[in-house]
Amino acid sequence: TTSLLSAKNKELQSAYDELGKFAYSITHDVRGPLLSIIGAIDLANGINNIDELRELLAMMSEAVKKLDEYIKNTHEYYKLKRGMLQFAEINFNSLLSDIIALFRITSRNNNIQFTSHVIQNESFFSDEISIKMILNNLLSNAFNYQRKSAIDKFVDVSIEVKENIVEIRVKDNGIGIHESHIDNIFTLFFRATSEETGSGLGLYNVKDALNKLNGKIVVESTPNIGSTFIVTIPGRTHGTK
Repeated sequence: TTSLLSAKNKELQSAYDELGKFAYSITHDVRGPLLSIIGAIDLANGINNIDELRELLAMMSEAVKKLDEYIKNTHEYYKLKRGMLQFAEINFNSLLSDIIALFRITSRNNNIQFTSHVIQNESFFSDEISIKMILNNLLSNAFNYQRKSAIDKFVDVSIEVKENIVEIRVKDNGIGIHESHIDNIFTLFFRATSEETGSGLGLYNVKDALNKLNGKIVVESTPNIGSTFIVTIPGRTHGTK
């Protein structure tokens, strides 16, 4: 009884800690972009120059994108916590083409070369929603953490299925991650850089999904050189739950 009570107290403390992190995150990741939008609207009221107005619209657009990313990641967080895995056959060519379409405009607008490659000569069964979420978050990071001044920006994703294991590699030449931060980037709300203000939820969700799929992730990164995220996920036998 004592050990059960102790376990329940730990669960409760963990829930309180998580709630506290969410409260801080809402202040930072929701209110921050909203204040940026309000400030830009106030400035726009006194401006007649079309180029200055376009610059303000671009600022508002970035703030809205940050809000959208936060909402999406929060939704994924709760789905992962409460959801059941649904295993089905996955065609990675089809899955990746759908995801690439989401990043095509971002790639063009930010002058980022976006390349992809798939090798799949066998059937593979897994939870498609989880794998899409993993790919979306890794690609979002690769696009978000580019070096703004670089002229040769790129993001590359490659997927290979071999002996019932899928290996997913997402590579970029962005700002990179300092070695001392790599072990912490999958922690809830951790931020490795102040250059861009992501919520820290995305990589936490990736790690959570991989734990449920018995998958692994390795990160290779050098500051101002770039990062490579290498994910491996074992397939399920058709019909297993």
